[in-house]
Amino acid sequence: MADLRREFAAMAARDAAIEAARAELAEARGILGTMLKRLEAIRAAVGPKAVRA
Repeated sequence: MADLRREFAAMAARDAAIEAARAELAEARGILGTMLKRLEAIRAAVGPKAVRA
């Protein structure tokens, strides 16, 4: 029974870590989306030929 409790606790810890990683990814995705919109606005204002990758 103790083994099951330990296994369940380990699963819960992994689930929590996965959720935290998902939240970080969602935040990063939002930040990158904002940056992309700003870059697109700059490119539109300056002209496509002036901005090269």
